[in-house]
Amino acid sequence: MDEGKIDAAVRKHFKIIDFYRLEDGFEYIVSSENVEQAFIALYHDILGTGALPKLKSSGKNYSLTIFNAPKSGPSKIKPVLLVASIIALIIDGYFQVGNSILLLVAFSLPVLVLLALHEVGRLIAGRKWGQGGLSYLVPGIPAVVPFMGFITSPNAFPVNKNQQFDLGFFSILLALISVLPFILIGNFLPLSPISKPGITIMSYLIGRYINFGNPLISGALFAFTIVFVNFLPTWQLDGGLMVDSVKYRSMGMDLLSVMLMSLMGFFVFALIIIFAQGSLGFTNPLDTVTPLSRNRRSMYYALIIIMLIGFLFLALF
Repeated sequence: MDEGKIDAAVRKHFKIIDFYRLEDGFEYIVSSENVEQAFIALYHDILGTGALPKLKSSGKNYSLTIFNAPKSGPSKIKPVLLVASIIALIIDGYFQVGNSILLLVAFSLPVLVLLALHEVGRLIAGRKWGQGGLSYLVPGIPAVVPFMGFITSPNAFPVNKNQQFDLGFFSILLALISVLPFILIGNFLPLSPISKPGITIMSYLIGRYINFGNPLISGALFAFTIVFVNFLPTWQLDGGLMVDSVKYRSMGMDLLSVMLMSLMGFFVFALIIIFAQGSLGFTNPLDTVTPLSRNRRSMYYALIIIMLIGFLFLALF
């Protein structure tokens, strides 16, 4: 930790009122006319010093703590999880459609594109704020649930609530966008059905417009299920990041999320969430003072409506 550089950066962006030395860093009591921009500038100024700043309210002023950043290098497990997820999806496709390469590609492609675009959304959010990384992919069990979702590392430190929101929002948005074209395109491709769809309310209402037995559409519907599960407001899922930036999560939200996961067949993922949340905790943004922007709050509520409509579609289907 370069104390001289850090102290100069703090004094450059904030008015110092008091100073305390801590065991693993130090604390400033500061004030600023534009605390959000001052904190972002400070964050970038000390990024290479091995330290991170953390800001919280302290009466009429602010407490700015400087602490040692957790040491972390390139993750070796992320590529392994990616390969395992792809293999699980391909094996599951074989169980669903047999050994037809065309049908296997049609069934697996929507989820594979979902994986790619979800991580592109994560990279877009990270580049926008100058930091960020890929998610931990959670492979599933072929013929049961071949892929479960994405987890953000608890060691990630969003700069503020706006970045915390962006990490979840851009990932979910691009993942959602990736699903829709496959549902539309599937209606124009004469692919053999993987099974004869049953009579449901949804198939009765719009079955003449959407071929539910088409493997491309079936794969897209499973892809949307993954998007919905990861939108649930719990732990380090995309939905957990967003809801925590809008308002603090509650135990009720966590319980509801775990129940919905289990009912939708993601029981193993629900268990992972329960145990990981208890042992690893949840990472809050470094700046806990700056509120989420009004535009982002509006986008979140709009996304809730879209996801609920999609969930009703799945439930009726």
